[in-house]
Amino acid sequence: MNKETINCHQFGIIASILLLTLKFTSLPALLYECNNVGGVVSISVIVVINVLFIILLFWLKNKYKNLGIYEILSNGIGTLLTKAIYFIFFVFFIFKLLSIMSDGYGFIRDVVDEEFTRFNFLICFIPVCCALAFSGLRSIGRTAEFFFPYVVVGLIVSIMFSFVPVKLWGIGTLAHGTFSGLFRSITELSFWNGDMLAMLIFIDKIQVDKRQIKRFIFPYVTISFLLVITYLVYYSLYQQTSVFHNNLIYDIVQYAIGTSSGWHMDIFAILIFIICLIIQGGIFIYSARDCVEKIFNYNNKTITLISVIMVLIFTEFLFLDDYLEYVVYARMWLSWFGGFVMLIIPALFCVLTITRGGKNARH
Repeated sequence: MNKETINCHQFGIIASILLLTLKFTSLPALLYECNNVGGVVSISVIVVINVLFIILLFWLKNKYKNLGIYEILSNGIGTLLTKAIYFIFFVFFIFKLLSIMSDGYGFIRDVVDEEFTRFNFLICFIPVCCALAFSGLRSIGRTAEFFFPYVVVGLIVSIMFSFVPVKLWGIGTLAHGTFSGLFRSITELSFWNGDMLAMLIFIDKIQVDKRQIKRFIFPYVTISFLLVITYLVYYSLYQQTSVFHNNLIYDIVQYAIGTSSGWHMDIFAILIFIICLIIQGGIFIYSARDCVEKIFNYNNKTITLISVIMVLIFTEFLFLDDYLEYVVYARMWLSWFGGFVMLIIPALFCVLTITRGGKNARH
């Protein structure tokens, strides 16, 4: 296995981490705003949509065993349109990076150090993520594989420490919530989802063996189950005040132990988020760099990586002056852009695969 390939197990772990990061901070409060306690159903639907996308990935991998999406698109719609789609992907990944940077900076400032500055965050976040992206996809997969048990154990511990039996008897109130905002919560907050589109970029670098599919399924199903349970506990604890709590993974632990308890078990919640933040940042930078290489037919990893970081820092100072303003911007404008990318491009792959019959699968 070379340094640009990952196995089925690493693929499942990367998919699991891509599912988690943005779901740990502002999304639960926003889902509550749109759909009240029906946010539990909203996150469940999001998990199912991601499962459908993963099925699409496996289908494409089966049809085009050795081809990347650049070759698939070039053969189907021509090089010029393919480069245009890759530019759209590049913009998508830049704004995705801004999203996790926005949530990451807000999380650290709120729960670790209120005097933490954007500059402090950038000099911590960007070099580590760049090193991960530069080292190759296999290194990202191995890093995710190494830290994945800590993420699972940390999630379980966080749920256990947030489990307050007396309060959780109020879980029946979830049945009285409204589910009429389900469609609104899925569409208006679409940019908090769709992270798994990054896997389209490196689909040709994923080694899929039918005998090892269960090695993909186990980590993803485990994380999906824990994520839904975490949301269920979160809404049952905070109920009507859920809309005011923007750091789910930290707040569910804090409800039980408090900041003055001396237990310091909130370190589990903090480490989970930081691990996922760094790995997902590395994946998005890797994907954005790949887009630049394909657009300009230029394979110098150092130069393309530097160009991605320059664009990222420039857009960061344009859009991240105020965290709340960026949330509003993402809900008003990026939801349309994200919805387009997440619906139209996968649909295009389906049409090309069906009409061309996977004739290039053996190339």
